[in-house]
Amino acid sequence: MQAPGLTKLPSQQKVPKYRPSINIDNLIAICTGKLKNCPNHKKALYIRASAYIKKGEYQTAIQDCNKLLETDGENVGGYYLRGCANEKLGQIDLAIEDFSKVLSLDENHVNAAFARASCLNLKGDFAGAIEDYTRALEKDNAKSLNLSNSINKRSLLRNSSMKKDEPYPKTDAFQFTTKKNKYQQPEEDDLMNPQNDEEYLQNDQSQIQNQPQQTSFMSQNPLYTSIDANELNIQRPSQIIDKEISQPMQQQLISMIPENIKNDNKKISDWFHSQGFEARKKEDFIKAIEFYTMALMFNPNHFKSIFNRGFAFDKLRMYNDAISDYTKAIELDSKNAYAYYNRGISYDKKGDYNLAIKDFAKSIELDPSKADFYHNKGFAMKKKNLIKEAILEFNECIRLDKNHFKAYYNRANCYEKLGDFDKAQQDYLIANNVVPNNPNTLTHIGILMDRQQKLEEALKYFNSSLKIDQNYAPAYNGRGLVFDKIGEFEKACQDFNKAIEIEPQNPVYIHNRGCCKRSMNKFEEALEDFKKALSLDSKNPIIYSNMGLVLRKMEDFETAAYCYSQELIYSQENTRTLNNRGYCLAKLGQFDEAIADYTKAIKLDPVNIHAIYNRGICNERIGEFRKAIEDFSQVIHLQNDQGANAYFNRGCCYDNIGEMDLAIADYSKALEIDNKTSKVS
Repeated sequence: MQAPGLTKLPSQQKVPKYRPSINIDNLIAICTGKLKNCPNHKKALYIRASAYIKKGEYQTAIQDCNKLLETDGENVGGYYLRGCANEKLGQIDLAIEDFSKVLSLDENHVNAAFARASCLNLKGDFAGAIEDYTRALEKDNAKSLNLSNSINKRSLLRNSSMKKDEPYPKTDAFQFTTKKNKYQQPEEDDLMNPQNDEEYLQNDQSQIQNQPQQTSFMSQNPLYTSIDANELNIQRPSQIIDKEISQPMQQQLISMIPENIKNDNKKISDWFHSQGFEARKKEDFIKAIEFYTMALMFNPNHFKSIFNRGFAFDKLRMYNDAISDYTKAIELDSKNAYAYYNRGISYDKKGDYNLAIKDFAKSIELDPSKADFYHNKGFAMKKKNLIKEAILEFNECIRLDKNHFKAYYNRANCYEKLGDFDKAQQDYLIANNVVPNNPNTLTHIGILMDRQQKLEEALKYFNSSLKIDQNYAPAYNGRGLVFDKIGEFEKACQDFNKAIEIEPQNPVYIHNRGCCKRSMNKFEEALEDFKKALSLDSKNPIIYSNMGLVLRKMEDFETAAYCYSQELIYSQENTRTLNNRGYCLAKLGQFDEAIADYTKAIKLDPVNIHAIYNRGICNERIGEFRKAIEDFSQVIHLQNDQGANAYFNRGCCYDNIGEMDLAIADYSKALEIDNKTSKVS
């Protein structure tokens, strides 16, 4: 016999059938056995009290309710059952007192409102009775409930009341406010509390010290100049740099031309080019551009001046001007591989990776013997997340140059992204042999060890990195993460503090310190760090996610829900975030909105027990008992009939729709599973 109201689930998720009749004395015996081993077991006390009421043993039921309420003074279900028993015994005043307590804890408890109305009617308080009936009917939303013998368990295990706050979501000026003295979650809750979803941040060091190299033409041996971390901070010059030079400046520069070449434009161009190159070597790129521009006034097709002016523009981060000059150089010499190569680098820095890859491919076509051409093509592919394709380019680079440090380093980073930690470690170690004592490489090996849970090895590499460079912030950050993992929170905070001292505007380090503070239960301090991190990186979904977790722990569910909404804006829709936001909305009493989130999560992951179970709880709270039964039935199936909570909650739903035999069967199964679990543990 199929349980009433259940729609048929897919064949792989068949709902188990139930026998229509189970002896209620057997249920009482099961509960009694449980209570011998665990006298304060809330579920057992509640179920046995419910069973005694069904048998008409109201005084015995009251004794169980009293015991339950001694254990949990705000247990809504306990007060409701005791009220029902008192009403049956004719103790109307005591019943009204119990039902009033229920409604003070849960203003949406429809059955308590109906029950109190009935008691007030018996007392002759018709005005009060009418008020309660009206209130109950409004809350009932015209749903057909079996109100006689209905035991509403909606808030059986709640230790705090739900209240409906402002409508969600909050969109105007968002203020970080928190509720005080609410840092501990209730010991038990109908809802499954989302798993701690902390996620730490690592800097991608390959983006810091391994920018592409460009070539500057001056002699037969090209000069390769790599960009280091300091050069990344160069800003566009405050003065405007143009390819046109003012008349006074032209006259001043012309006056510098040596007398013996004044009548030879070619020699004048060469001379200005040489002056430009000298300025470039001193990193005076503005002056270099002026000299190169003067060279082009005397010879508009002076290839080296056009090429090297492009190089200087690139160093000043004026990438469009650099690309323009390299394009002109290509027009003058379409077979020059370095012109394509350098233009590719400017495209890369500008973020036009497709055009960069195209130019690197052309440079390889023109000169397949240059290892750097392959490396930079691979590096651009890596930025496009074309990881396997990038590895092929790094392979070619290494074939041509067995000591190409950056190729080993970046190939290692690619293997790491693919989860091939053995190959990644091998390449990092080779890179460390090629360029010994590089703190960046040692730090990345440490990060790799951390990801493989080889924490002692990770600490060794971070320590080695810091021994070489005591001001290398990424190593402090990496070591701090390891200390956090092993519970050395004070040491972790010290390392994060040091990283922040070195790089005060780095949101990664500030965020990670916030996570550490959260692990130390210093929620207010953690919140301040997350707020600071967001002020520096306002679109980072991981920061919003971890801030949401702290706010949940502080029971500021409204602000937490806002954080999860922001996380969804800046990341792809995913089950974890939807579950987290759904939980917060349910805690706010916004069950319809919570159900919408859980439904989206289930659409993404049809067997997500967390979402299905909590949707069942929300459906139960709004009186959609048959929908809740469907959800709990699916959870029971997915848990291989071992989900005590799902059985218990489904039993409560059957109880609410008057299917008492099915309710008793589920209560019994819940206790049976709970007994087995207790014996195992």
